[in-house]
Amino acid sequence: MIKLKDEIKRVEAVKGNVVPVSKQLYLNLLKEIKLLRFKAHVANDWNLPLKEKEKEKVCRDITELLFEFWNDQRKGAYKMAENKSTVKTETAAPEVKVGMEKVALFKKHLEDAKISGFGIQDFKDDVHSQAFRSNLPVAGQNLPFMILFDDSVYTIIQVQVAAAIVTKEKKATVCEELNALNDQYRMLKYSVDEAGNVLLTCCIPAGLDHFDAPLVVAILNQIQGHLNAVYPTIMEKLWKK
Repeated sequence: MIKLKDEIKRVEAVKGNVVPVSKQLYLNLLKEIKLLRFKAHVANDWNLPLKEKEKEKVCRDITELLFEFWNDQRKGAYKMAENKSTVKTETAAPEVKVGMEKVALFKKHLEDAKISGFGIQDFKDDVHSQAFRSNLPVAGQNLPFMILFDDSVYTIIQVQVAAAIVTKEKKATVCEELNALNDQYRMLKYSVDEAGNVLLTCCIPAGLDHFDAPLVVAILNQIQGHLNAVYPTIMEKLWKK
C-alpha cells in the first residue's frame, strides 16, 4: 500500500508544483485524510494489509481529496468536504470620492451662507471633477469664473479676465505684461490659453481633512477686490498691444 507521504508527493508531481498553504489549512487536510484512513481501518498503520478493492477506494478518495484541496488553493477558496466552510476573501477598500465630498461641503456652506447664483457642471471623469460656474462683477463687467473641485488636494478658482483678445502677433508682448503681474501677485497666476483668452487662476491646496469652504469664498472675494483694482489698467494695456 502506498504511504500517505508518497501519495502526497505523487499528487504534487502531477500538479507540477507545490502550493503553499497555511498551518491551519494543512491540519484540516490531515483531519480529512484521517477520516479516510479510519474508514479503511488503518488508523495507526498505513501499511496494514487490505483487500485490493479497499486499497483502490482509499487511494482514489485520498487522491481526489488532495486534488480538490490543491485546486481550491489555487482559486483562493478552500472548501472542506464535510462542513462546507470557506475562506473569507478580502473585500476591496471602499472608493474614496474626495471631489464629491468637497462639493458636498461647499454646497452646504453656500446654503448656510445663503449664497446663490452658481451653476454646477459635472465632468463625470475618474477624479470626480465638478465646477461651480458664475459671473464675478468687476469694474462694471461680469467676468465668467469657475471653482473646480476634484479628488486632488487642490481647489482651483479661475476667472476669464478677457475673451479672445490675444492674437498670435500680440501674445509675446501680452505675456510679458502678465508675467509682471505674476511677479507682483505671487498667489495669482495670469495666463493666455490657445483661444486667446486671458485667465486668472488661483490654486488653493487643501485635501479633504483640511478643506475649508468659507476660505474658498473668502479668496474669491479677495480676487474680486484685486480685479477691481487692476482690471481697468490690464484692459487698457491689452487693447493698446
